[in-house]
Amino acid sequence: MVIPSAKSGSGSATVSYWVKPNNHKNSRKAKLKIAGQTMTVQEAGTNTSIFAQLVNGAGWVSSMVLTNPSTTETATGSLRMLNDRGEPMASSLNGQSPAATASFTIPPLGSVTLTSDGAGDLVSGSAQVSANIPVSGVIKYSHPIMGMIGIGESDPLRSFMTPVVRDASRGRNTALALRNTLQSPVDFELSLLTLAGLEVSGGSTSLELTAGGHMAAFIDQLFPNADTASFQGTLVVRSLGQEEGLAATALQIGTSNGEIATLPVIELDPDPGTTELFFPHFVTGAGWTSTFFLGNPTGAAASGRLTYYDDRGQPLLVPLPDQPASTGTSWNVQPLGGAVLSTGGNGDLLSGSARLTAGSAIGGVLTVAFPGLGMAGVGASEPAGGFVAPAARSVTASSSTAVAIASAGSPVTLTLTLRNERGEPLSGGTITLELRANGRVAAFLEHLFPQAQSSEFRGTLTATAAGGDIAGIVLQIGGQARQLTTLPVTPLQ
Repeated sequence: MVIPSAKSGSGSATVSYWVKPNNHKNSRKAKLKIAGQTMTVQEAGTNTSIFAQLVNGAGWVSSMVLTNPSTTETATGSLRMLNDRGEPMASSLNGQSPAATASFTIPPLGSVTLTSDGAGDLVSGSAQVSANIPVSGVIKYSHPIMGMIGIGESDPLRSFMTPVVRDASRGRNTALALRNTLQSPVDFELSLLTLAGLEVSGGSTSLELTAGGHMAAFIDQLFPNADTASFQGTLVVRSLGQEEGLAATALQIGTSNGEIATLPVIELDPDPGTTELFFPHFVTGAGWTSTFFLGNPTGAAASGRLTYYDDRGQPLLVPLPDQPASTGTSWNVQPLGGAVLSTGGNGDLLSGSARLTAGSAIGGVLTVAFPGLGMAGVGASEPAGGFVAPAARSVTASSSTAVAIASAGSPVTLTLTLRNERGEPLSGGTITLELRANGRVAAFLEHLFPQAQSSEFRGTLTATAAGGDIAGIVLQIGGQARQLTTLPVTPLQ
């Protein structure tokens, strides 16, 4: 909402406002308070989900997993695939004849999976899901050597930032994938900044994306004249138009095969106010490493603290590189800059939840990694009274889903239900747990539901809380090394 007239004052006056077009999937609302009266303006969403990266061929296989978060309505819609030029991109899904569009029907709290065949030469592009009600989704694409990665939904934005890392000697690099959601070309500028928020020499370029077009490139390809051989910083992207038309995701390639993860982008110039980010799971020790990447999307310096909790909700002592063990880490981030907070990986295995607090808007991303297993990128979790997430397990393939759920400050009674793809609860697939304030539970499906027949299972997991909100993440661990990725967690509708 934009108020071009005076935003505050007393006495008689005319206040005008206008609402920007909503290109986002979900509805949004804002409030105006005039003469002690509150007026709410609500704008409908598009019920369209954008996925900024899709690949198939040369051994790469993409699986689109869609979930219906509604407890009452059936979702009907279609998946549309587009190439780099914004043209229809045909692919064989679930063994059907190649086509650029696939239809689906998902019962309440159910799911559907659409999998490509991996045949032919490598092609890349983007995907768009449209439905009668909001649905959530993830594209899991995998390669026998490179590993598995989950591409979540991307909201169209006008400007954003993301953390970037490159170490040429160790094979580490960050790529950016972009999709133009508009029906006209979009021009945009890219800037490569240090962690201190300063633009590097050669770190500026301008590009154009055709209507519906897609691109993906590493930072050394985007900035060939910048010295990125050993670099940590941020990438800032600004559209030169006024519309929110750039859907994006960042991809972090690690030091070995399997270390590939997606990183969500951070919108620039967010609404002012304090920030509290919840990370229901981090792990360190016994070879595991957890790294928090922070980005400051504002024009002023930001500071705050990252605090660690154990499963009982008590402060947790975490060993830090070159520092004594601590229950938290203080940080400072310059405008448009970043910070990297690592728990290391030495000592015994230790896991818990983390919470980041700041006096202003801040963005955060967590990566967890284990040599030979892979790397997963985890965005901050939005607390809610309940959520639904895709879940799967296969004893034959030695794969399973793990979930971590933390209470957002209050004791809660947590109910977890395992459902098939039709949204129906499994026999033995419902449990109730008590979480203390800031407490957490983290376990695989087979440990949470030992009585359920889940040896070959694909469906959803729903979680509801009484007494407060919860934050959750879901990890899919494949049957082979290098198959570790995160799955979307969607608030119940």
